[in-house]
Amino acid sequence: MTDAMAFRQGVHLFRQGRYDEAAAALAEAAGRASLLGKLSRHYLGRAHYQAGLALARAGRLYDALMRLRQARQVLGDRASLAVLLAQLCQAAGSPDRAEAQLQAAGAGGEGAAKVELDLADLQLRAGRPQQAALTLHDALRRHPQDSGLHLRMGLLLAQQEQYWQAKKHLLRCVELASDSADAHYWLGMCEAALDAPAAAATHLGRACALRPDQIVWAYQLALASRAAAQRGLPVELPVAAPLSVPDRASLAGLVEQISRDSEMVLAMLQLPENDADDELFGALSGLLELALEQHEARADLHHRQALVLDRLGRQDEAIAHARRAVEINPQFVQAHILLGSLLMGRQPQAAESHLRQAVASGGDYADVHLRLADLARQAGNLEQARAELARALEINGNYEQAKAALADLAA
Repeated sequence: MTDAMAFRQGVHLFRQGRYDEAAAALAEAAGRASLLGKLSRHYLGRAHYQAGLALARAGRLYDALMRLRQARQVLGDRASLAVLLAQLCQAAGSPDRAEAQLQAAGAGGEGAAKVELDLADLQLRAGRPQQAALTLHDALRRHPQDSGLHLRMGLLLAQQEQYWQAKKHLLRCVELASDSADAHYWLGMCEAALDAPAAAATHLGRACALRPDQIVWAYQLALASRAAAQRGLPVELPVAAPLSVPDRASLAGLVEQISRDSEMVLAMLQLPENDADDELFGALSGLLELALEQHEARADLHHRQALVLDRLGRQDEAIAHARRAVEINPQFVQAHILLGSLLMGRQPQAAESHLRQAVASGGDYADVHLRLADLARQAGNLEQARAELARALEINGNYEQAKAALADLAA
């Protein structure tokens, strides 16, 4: 079984909730250094993570810790499809788009004190925590009801091990914004540092219920729960089902990015052919396949998949997707051009039909007439070939390929 097939099977099993089987299917491909391998690792880690949550809810804390530790080893701190998308954008030579993907993965809400928050963040990144603390202190005087400022101050104090002071700001943040997952997480970590595992588990459980995509948070929850259980302290793990929601949300976000950002696919296709094509475009094809599972009737997605499959040399599959694109949208010029080009060496009459349909739908382009001229020449219709080349040069008088083809016919 190829890595691409194993990836598709693993994702299918994962989405059915068959996490152990998904992990087994993805394990080998996840060991590759390719982009497809990274996608496989993402779902392998998610499978371990979801299995760990199920074990934790069943009270099997030790087994849960083992599975969550596996998830952490595979994925690191957080499972983020946005990071994978950013890597694809970077590979396509689009660093601006990659940066946007990463920013979108961690962007927070627009608050009343956003400027102060941004300034404090810049100061922290510059290694000036005292200056950042002053900025936040001044901002809180002006915006005492801003939950984001309390969160950031609490986070800064917690990182400086001032846990009691951090708790005051984090509790205020929760009062102002009860759904702040970050505030609950850091409250849990402060309680753990203050040797209060039951209180830690309560806040960490709430954080995980709000943000079930956080691998480390679930791991910390299991640790706190086990510590509380060892002391005979009752802890109720969250039972709000985080098994399906985060995965649908992650997949929906992925589908949205792939569906919306046609320029990313086109930019990647402009890369010169090289030894990394199978890895790069294999991963992109896998992403497009996932998108098509959600939006099968999107002609543009079928067209992009056909382009990628053609790049991979999988012409039969490319033709199938191009056909589907023109079935959905009979006026889709670029899909007719692609399908006609793919069929030129196989079904010349069908190829001509699609190229003429492209012209009739608004694709009266010089390169289309060059292809039509080539088909006419192969059929022995030299007069038609000359007419097509003449039209190509009428559209673009500097079209060297058309000039050369016309010269060959005159020879």
